[in-house]
Amino acid sequence: MKIHERIHTREKPFVCEYCEKVFSRKRNLIRHIRTHTGERPFICGHLERIVSNSGDLADGSKPKREKPFVCEYCEKVFSRKRNLIRHIRTHTGERPFICGHCEKTFSNKSTLRNHIYIHTGEKPFSCGYLGNQWSALRATLEI
Repeated sequence: MKIHERIHTREKPFVCEYCEKVFSRKRNLIRHIRTHTGERPFICGHLERIVSNSGDLADGSKPKREKPFVCEYCEKVFSRKRNLIRHIRTHTGERPFICGHCEKTFSNKSTLRNHIYIHTGEKPFSCGYLGNQWSALRATLEI
């Protein structure tokens, strides 16, 4: 939500200690600082060289993360066990999360949480500048 507000306030709280350039997002500052320090934390498998920015990888890919969790149904791999568990539900049809208002079931806890707002009418996410309100956070990010 804070990041969204910066669109309206033009706030840029992240300052480069080397040249005092300012940024609204910390990740942009970190990327910028590498131009001063020469840090190159990403390895490009295509060019077999080290680069400072994941966007500089030759094939446009993201840096590779170890993915030790494998789906027994389709062999898709995941870096986090919780993502594998969520994915397996697409194969099994398991829907362990139940709405206490209408008994509709969901495979994701977050989807259930957003569904409950239909019953309560609650719109917990809002833009303090535009006055709009939403029942799901992802809607606020689309502005």
